[in-house]
Amino acid sequence: MEQPEALTTPADAPEWNADLVPGLGAARRRATFVRWRQGVGAWRRWADRVYALQSQIAGDARESRLLAWLSFADFSKYAFVEAADFTALDFPSGASFESVHFLGDAWFCAASFGAGVNFRRAIFTRDVLFEHGWFGAAAHFDAARFCGSARFSASVALGAVSATQAQFGRDLWVRASQFFGPCDFSHARINGEAGFGSCSFGSDCNFSHTEFCDNAGFEAAVFAGGTSFEHSTFVGNARFTQARFACQPQFRAARFFRAAHFDDAQLPLAISPIDNFCAEIERRLRAPLSSSLM
Repeated sequence: MEQPEALTTPADAPEWNADLVPGLGAARRRATFVRWRQGVGAWRRWADRVYALQSQIAGDARESRLLAWLSFADFSKYAFVEAADFTALDFPSGASFESVHFLGDAWFCAASFGAGVNFRRAIFTRDVLFEHGWFGAAAHFDAARFCGSARFSASVALGAVSATQAQFGRDLWVRASQFFGPCDFSHARINGEAGFGSCSFGSDCNFSHTEFCDNAGFEAAVFAGGTSFEHSTFVGNARFTQARFACQPQFRAARFFRAAHFDDAQLPLAISPIDNFCAEIERRLRAPLSSSLM
């Protein structure tokens, strides 16, 4: 405890599970579940106290780092047998739900993850709701499995969002969300509808090798950074109507098996005329359906 600068915090390690001294990590985890079982009111009072302490020690990096470690919420590797309701709860110092198994519905509507969150390898057996969520730092969903529908509409992510190799068994709705950091859905598979309409991507986004097994909607989406759909697969309709690209999007080796709509889309014409771009898409639409998708 004499060297809190040596602590592992959400900003340092993706796993967020290192012990400060023997047994302290387990004690922090037990405290997380005690607060959770005391109910919504107890959790909110605790979060308010953490915010107050953060303000009081804002100028002391040593104490701030210690508070961040102690107030981190650790639910990793837990199984929620019934519905898990985290609606409108705050996680001031971040949280880990790594490898958590949600056997019932999971509700995170309007939840606030001030210092990031880790959902790597989590399994959502039923529907999950993150609508109107706030992600103040990095949010990781890599290799997570969503067996029901997943809804992230109208959410805000200030840091990086990664969902590489994530599996979405049904629909994924992200409409009207804002991503200020890089966004990575590479190698993900979305079996249902993929709704990214009216989203704002403020940095680079990566959808390379992503499988869109139903309709994919990016209508009126804004792509301010580099955008890659290389080697991605669109089995249903691909809708980019009125989408705006600040940089030339990359569609090398992408496959389109139904209609692709780029009506009124805005691309940097000086780099590649949109007529040539759409002609290439039409050529790919005429390609035979890959046997690997049958």
